[in-house]
Amino acid sequence: MNPVSLALIVHAHQPVGNFDHVIETAYRQSYLPFVDCLERHPAIVVNLHYSGSLLEWIEAHHPEYITRLRKLRESGRVELLGGGYFEPILISIPEPDRQSQIARLRDYVKSRFGEAPTGAWLAERVWEPSLPETLAASGVKYTLVDDTHFLSAGIDPEDLYGYYNTESDGHIVAVIPGLKSLRYLIPWRPVPDVLSVLARTSEAHPNCLIAMGDDLEKFGSWPETYRWVYEQHWLDDFFAALEANISWVRCTRASDFLKSHTPLGRVYLPTASYREMTEWWLPFRAAEIYAETVSRLENSGDGDRQLRFVNAGCWRNFLAKYSESNLIHKQMLSVSRRFHALKSPIPAAAKKTAYAHLLAAQCNDGYWHGVFGGLYAPNLRHTLYSNLIQADAAVEKLEKAFEEHPVRSKHFDLTLGGRPELEIRSERVNFLIRPSDGATVAAIHYKPSATNLINSLRRRPEVYHKKVANAATGQNSKSRSIHGRVAAKHEGLNELLLYDRYDRNSFRNYLFGCSKTFDDFRSLQLEESSEWAKGDYALAEKGKSEWLFVRSGPPTTTSGDIHLLIEKQFQLEQQPDRDSFQCLLRVKCFQGGGRFRLGLEIILNLLAGNAPDRYYSAGDWRQPLEWVGELRGQERLCLTDEWLKLSLELAPQPATPFWWICPIFSVSQSEEGFEKVYQGSSIMPVWELDLKTSDCWEGAVDLTMASLEQPASSQL
Repeated sequence: MNPVSLALIVHAHQPVGNFDHVIETAYRQSYLPFVDCLERHPAIVVNLHYSGSLLEWIEAHHPEYITRLRKLRESGRVELLGGGYFEPILISIPEPDRQSQIARLRDYVKSRFGEAPTGAWLAERVWEPSLPETLAASGVKYTLVDDTHFLSAGIDPEDLYGYYNTESDGHIVAVIPGLKSLRYLIPWRPVPDVLSVLARTSEAHPNCLIAMGDDLEKFGSWPETYRWVYEQHWLDDFFAALEANISWVRCTRASDFLKSHTPLGRVYLPTASYREMTEWWLPFRAAEIYAETVSRLENSGDGDRQLRFVNAGCWRNFLAKYSESNLIHKQMLSVSRRFHALKSPIPAAAKKTAYAHLLAAQCNDGYWHGVFGGLYAPNLRHTLYSNLIQADAAVEKLEKAFEEHPVRSKHFDLTLGGRPELEIRSERVNFLIRPSDGATVAAIHYKPSATNLINSLRRRPEVYHKKVANAATGQNSKSRSIHGRVAAKHEGLNELLLYDRYDRNSFRNYLFGCSKTFDDFRSLQLEESSEWAKGDYALAEKGKSEWLFVRSGPPTTTSGDIHLLIEKQFQLEQQPDRDSFQCLLRVKCFQGGGRFRLGLEIILNLLAGNAPDRYYSAGDWRQPLEWVGELRGQERLCLTDEWLKLSLELAPQPATPFWWICPIFSVSQSEEGFEKVYQGSSIMPVWELDLKTSDCWEGAVDLTMASLEQPASSQL
């Protein structure tokens, strides 16, 4: 056999905000047994990457693991890679933050393990051609991307056994192609199959580098892998086979190979990620066509030759595909710009704390969706928002934002959609109003609890929804690979495949016929006048604490010939222990007349629909947040979150005849299969109106927010 070098590059990460018990399970099922196995095989060398936030968790909960890794590093058995500390998608954050993320992890790794990393793990292998400038400036010498990147650039499959140099504006970084074939072999196929592939490569490419980059979690944490990898000792057998064949296949530290070998050449990689991500980031219709194209090519006799060039879209497409992702992202960019614009002198401790929260809000998982992406996970979005709100509040203090007036507002295009929003800020709460989307409230940042009270998700069609029927009827795939599984975690998912017409914002007004019932509301069959629900409202008046929006025209679903003017006024009232945000509606009939119903939908998400510490209450009535139904005879509705120490009260004026309340469940995919996820609740007071020419109806809903935490002075 000809000698070859094998670089096993393994990556471990848990999203910022993931539950402790989830991370502990990953530690017990994957991180710990992997190192146990590695220590049993002294000839094996691996390249490991841990995100900084995960290393922090491990150091706090299992410090002995850090000690073991350091010993493995000192013995030359492990090379530790750097990257972004909080695992951001580097191309999605500003350049100063890119440098800070990389430097923060580099310094952490050097201080704990005695060696600064020269390589960097690229989150989700998301590459754009200008990245060498970022990586080289931060001292990164090499990174790993998928062979997909190279194949799309025109590199022949036979030329993927080594590394290449790439550059941007003269800034050079080495790029190593990770082989998809090995990703799909390890650890899914028997060890002899893997050795056969390595042996064939050895014969064809003597003295080459064979590289694989993939997740450490697939060694035990992914569904059905612990038994195969550890209980049936696949990993032990694999390491033992490599040791038995050390005469021709040697595990190597990636940096050592780069030092002793010259690059295969220079390459310029296109915008790319791994193949599965290419489907996930496309819009729904395009993703359907893409999946059909890939399937057709894979089943053709010569598909691989063409498939290498089928590479559509880019990671930034997620910001167009999901408005919720774009909203978090653009708010993050805004805070970053304001942070870097702060003028000296600034207390170092305060600035450090603010920046740590900002960097944590750049963790990638909550910004996108696929098998692994966590945009559909409310707790991950909540953690992004929590860090972002804390960073924002800290920057406000450093800016001395409220010295001149307790409320500030700004009308500008925050989300970069070509239509300006209205941002309202006070010391305890911030609001974002979208005039072009029905003058609805897209975000309510309540700073005492560091939470976005809305934080919901629009239910959209996803390509994988076609597979839900098979999963629901028990036709589950037995594939070990995470990408081939079809399984359902919950029953009745087909019934939850509802698709919203609008983003799930608060204070959206609905005009609909009097014959419509709660069941129509629940099933999205109100047939409301969409131009009033999501149309453009003009910002007519902008005061210090009140803001007026207007729209006029004929509704399309009311009985009779009627022309209306709706005035929608928001007002913020601050008290020492609470804040009240009022949405006032004036419905003026210019001509004609008719009867119809008016609903004002409020979306609120306190994250856990059936937790005992989060609930509705109205008088003697109390129910969990997943409660669904029509509530009559109650003037006020309260929501309590004992975990976030938060109390919310909704008070309609005049009193509504009934409330319509419905939980919002999405159907999404994850590593464990298809699942229903509570995305908050839709709460709508409903009034019946009967108007004729010159009539005017006026109503309002007050949202009062208060912290359950008592001020320190009152606790003495």
